[in-house]
Amino acid sequence: MSNSNNIHVGHRQRMRDEYEQKGLDHLPCHRVLEMLLHFAIPQRDTNNLAHELIEIFGSFSQVFAASIETLASVKGMTRNAAVLIHMLPEVNRRIVEDQLNREWVLDNNKAIAEYLSKRFVGRTRETVMLLCLDNSCRLIACRVLNEGNAATTQLSIRQLCEAVFQCGCHNVVLAHNHPGGLARPSNQDIRLTERLFSILHSLDIRLLDHFIVTETQCESMANMGYLGMEKVFR
Repeated sequence: MSNSNNIHVGHRQRMRDEYEQKGLDHLPCHRVLEMLLHFAIPQRDTNNLAHELIEIFGSFSQVFAASIETLASVKGMTRNAAVLIHMLPEVNRRIVEDQLNREWVLDNNKAIAEYLSKRFVGRTRETVMLLCLDNSCRLIACRVLNEGNAATTQLSIRQLCEAVFQCGCHNVVLAHNHPGGLARPSNQDIRLTERLFSILHSLDIRLLDHFIVTETQCESMANMGYLGMEKVFR
């Protein structure tokens, strides 16, 4: 083994030892990314690549939001490294969702915001979710109704009603995210919610609220005054 390879191996071992002893909290973002890249590109020094990725995409978090193709196009990246980086936010979301599989009582805005913030973590595409609640606002199920660009415009009323009937609930909360945007409803969001409210009401199902989620906010459309719905939650 060459002296260069010996240096890289020794550096990687020191980083692993440091992580085992202290965790990640004390490490700067580029060192965390460098360490992850070690596992996908074991034969190279990945320090410069980690710096370059953060510079190209603008921030540590945006590296993980990039597509596999975009990541793989960066000089020095391998396909395996691109897939690994892209997977991590989704793996984190699955961990969070698994932790959420316990009884939740969603009877106030704070509880709903906490729940939805966890459900939407790591989602970079617009996603529509439906919370099905019993008469005591205990969560029965959380269903992903649609995902993609402008997911609310593609929302199927039939699909939503089928999800409600499958859960056997009479109370629902709708939620969708605005990745990279503001927690303010579009005109399309308002029209869709008003239509859903009317349709569900005719089926004896209450649409209690519609929440809009961003990376830092989770806002109720009813509390913002956009809808004629009764403010059920406080």
